[in-house]
Amino acid sequence: MAIGNTFGFSGGAKGLFARAEFYRRQADRSYWLVSERTLANPVAPVDFLVTDRGYLATLDNWHNMGYGKIAAFYSLKGDLIM
Repeated sequence: MAIGNTFGFSGGAKGLFARAEFYRRQADRSYWLVSERTLANPVAPVDFLVTDRGYLATLDNWHNMGYGKIAAFYSLKGDLIM
């Protein structure tokens, strides 16, 4: 757990950030892995949304709701947009 990267835990133990896998659905209804990315959320997002076009938005951070970066947006390939 990456507690040391969240608000109020600067001296705490640090671990891996949350990760996401991005898949694209194929014509035969199977899925193809596009990329796997580390998210901006130190522990885990509280909520996430996926648009009809495949963009990902992660909201807030478990363990520190309302502090630090509360929204992150990712492209179809998993690149951080903002």
